[in-house]
Amino acid sequence: MYIPNNVDIYTGALTGALAGMGVSDRVPTSPVPGSYTGVVAVADAFAQCLDSLVPPFGPALPAVVLQLATSLSSAAWQDRAPQPSPDTLNPSYYLPLCNALLALGMEYAVLVGAVPNLPTIGKVLVDGSDTTADFLNPKIAAGAGITLAVLNPGANEQLEITATAASEDHKVSVTAADTTPGFLASKLSPGTSVVLALLNPGANEVVEINVPSATPTAHASTHLPNAVTDPLSTAAPATGIGGGNAVGVANAFARSDHDHTIRETGGPTDLTVGVIADGQSVQRVGSTLVGIPNDVISVPSPIMPVAAQTTRALPATFEGGAYRIVKRCTVAALAGRMTAGAVGATVRYALYQVPGGLESGVAALLATGTFASAGAATNFSIAIPGTVVEAGILYVLCGLGVAAPAFTSRVYTSIALDLLNTNLSGVPIQFTTAISSLIAPPVTFNPSVSAVNSAVSLIPIIRLN
Repeated sequence: MYIPNNVDIYTGALTGALAGMGVSDRVPTSPVPGSYTGVVAVADAFAQCLDSLVPPFGPALPAVVLQLATSLSSAAWQDRAPQPSPDTLNPSYYLPLCNALLALGMEYAVLVGAVPNLPTIGKVLVDGSDTTADFLNPKIAAGAGITLAVLNPGANEQLEITATAASEDHKVSVTAADTTPGFLASKLSPGTSVVLALLNPGANEVVEINVPSATPTAHASTHLPNAVTDPLSTAAPATGIGGGNAVGVANAFARSDHDHTIRETGGPTDLTVGVIADGQSVQRVGSTLVGIPNDVISVPSPIMPVAAQTTRALPATFEGGAYRIVKRCTVAALAGRMTAGAVGATVRYALYQVPGGLESGVAALLATGTFASAGAATNFSIAIPGTVVEAGILYVLCGLGVAAPAFTSRVYTSIALDLLNTNLSGVPIQFTTAISSLIAPPVTFNPSVSAVNSAVSLIPIIRLN
């Protein structure tokens, strides 16, 4: 369905054309609407053509314009009633007629003052204030990079507008005030120690900027602690080796592989370090610190006074005594003596110590181990490598490792003394426990809680290797 550009003009042209065609038939006689389909279709094609040519006058048209559209269309079609055909139903078929009618009507409208002076048909104004109407081509000015060309001159003309890409020379300016643009390579100037190189000349060119390696001028003295130009900072050590911490005054640095003597605070005497084997104690001999071997075999002393030795058939619960350790040591093995036992008879030992070697408190398990009899009296050794025992009190507990056969070991004969193993309350030094020795010992042992004082000789004779 056609949508009018201007409803009033389209309607006036359509009704005028129908009126003229009706007069040409003198008097319409058919009462059937379908009898006039062809006439209405021809009138519609004409009205579309005229409507497409009329310039817009705004939303409110003067009455004289509408009257002209109706009266001129009626007069044009008077005494004519063309039959529908491909030509008569094509709006462009009526362009010559409509252009002529429009020119006549507009001239009349201007004459009577119904509309202002209008451009000649086919001419245009740039805007409402334009004083000179002209055809489209002269009303469009070509700017930079724009070309105008009239296509199909003298026929269905068109105005072709072509844009030409602006030329770009790819030159650069250093700043907005630069008066001489140039290519990138020419606008870069290498300074001291900088080298420019053009890569891929004539292709995808790249400017490479290099700083060649160079041997710096000797300037080590400028970084000495006392230098004025660029001294490196120094400070006192966080911890010292001997005397008090101090920055020092020497104008030099030590190499990373430098060596130290040990300075005696009270001297000050510089001490050198001799050979010290792993696990040895350190002793000063003159101005040299040397390693002194620890005892290869240590016999810990029971706190309880003893008079002789006897035998003890071990129970299935731990028992034992307290020993005095005179210096910190690392123990590799525990040695003892079995006096009787069948094949498979087993003893289990456990060593406990309160942190710091104290007598009372919760003792931690230091080491444990077992020995199984081959069926004859013998000395035995139980490996407990790397066991560190502090100076102080050590609790040694022993008992059967398996329920049977029996295991008899050598123990000290203790003397019954008040407040040591008789008439005693508090931490015992010779005791029994309810802790099973048939399984692994607990990780802690509190002698004040788990040990029961006993006058029976219970302290095993042992050596710590």
